[in-house]
Amino acid sequence: MASVTFTMLSSGKYSDLKITCHGKEFVVHRAVVCLQSKPLAAAIDGKFKEAITGQIDLDGNEPAVVEAMLKFMYTSDYPDGREDDHGAATKAGALTATETAPEIGGALLFNTKVYIIGEQLDVQPLKELAKNKFEEIIGDQWNSASFVASLKLLYEGTPEKDRLLKDVAIKTAGKRAKQLCDRGDFVTLCKEDGEIAFDVLKAVTKSTPKRTCPDCLRPDCLRSNIMNESTTRNFYCLAPGKMSYGYSV
Repeated sequence: MASVTFTMLSSGKYSDLKITCHGKEFVVHRAVVCLQSKPLAAAIDGKFKEAITGQIDLDGNEPAVVEAMLKFMYTSDYPDGREDDHGAATKAGALTATETAPEIGGALLFNTKVYIIGEQLDVQPLKELAKNKFEEIIGDQWNSASFVASLKLLYEGTPEKDRLLKDVAIKTAGKRAKQLCDRGDFVTLCKEDGEIAFDVLKAVTKSTPKRTCPDCLRPDCLRSNIMNESTTRNFYCLAPGKMSYGYSV
């Protein structure tokens, strides 16, 4: 089935809907795209100009991002610049290849933009895939301008309650906060956006390891004291019913 839908996408045959974005035109099929996006379906089914013209304008996004979304709708996947764009259409009237992902900020930022259009057009499976692709590369790209730009764009482009990708990004920022604070762009972002700064602070707190008492297995019962002239720090279990003996650390 995937090969059939990809053929429909690449050829543009039997298309009955045009999606435009900054001068780029994509010819697609209502039965494919409208069934996966309630906002697109509403535009075509309602009494709007799109229903009359058979054309939907998505100028609020970048052509490459719109193309990625459409490819996902037909094939359940999209390229993010880390692999070749297999089968990019070149026939007149078909879905045409646009800018490659690296030209608009690299794979990390590109997947963030795809996630955002998935949120805007209510394509939840696309959001999940974009999140997964983001996770695959964040380990190598967290200390980059693309990561900082992704954080900024994510908080600007998604509702406050949408946490799927934010939690992934913030968890990484929390773990790497010490190094990221050496980046001027990250520091500036946190100063300008209190919500991001607060979320990073919470993530730092969660990522800080807690000492666990080897006696009662609770972290809140431990008390420390400086012992003897060698200044060895010992921890004592003060839980009720437990013996107060020390644990050297």
